[in-house]
Amino acid sequence: MRKLQLSFLLLIVAAFTLNAQRKGNLYLGFNIATTLEDSFADSSYLLAAEVNYLFNVSEEFKIGPGVSLVNYFRSPTDFAQLFIVPKLDVFEKIAVGLDVGYAIGIRENNRNGFFLRPSIGYNVDDKTLLKLYYSNISNGGSSISNIGVAGIFQLW
Repeated sequence: MRKLQLSFLLLIVAAFTLNAQRKGNLYLGFNIATTLEDSFADSSYLLAAEVNYLFNVSEEFKIGPGVSLVNYFRSPTDFAQLFIVPKLDVFEKIAVGLDVGYAIGIRENNRNGFFLRPSIGYNVDDKTLLKLYYSNISNGGSSISNIGVAGIFQLW
């Protein structure tokens, strides 16, 4: 398990240092969501914070690494998520994304799993994105699903 966590950490560090010709931007995001499973009846919502570094591939398309910490309230389930963030501006104010990665359980007895988060967003201005998303963490037959909103802010 430690080797897997170290591998993902090295992947994120490499993504920050590679591709020096392309200018990128640092983003900070805050999420609030509700769970969709009955098994999380005690924890009906979660809060998360995320950091993304996106490289400008073109004017409409950005991609880069992301990391987030997810806290399910009144539940022994919390995750650190490592993922790739693609963002495509399909219209002037509308963006779509499909974050894909790995969720690492950070409390005892949490199971790690594959992370997927499709989203649609509204570009409020050049530095602010509001998005609606669905997220799912699958881990060997069980899954945790959420639907939520996020505010993503460009720092630099």
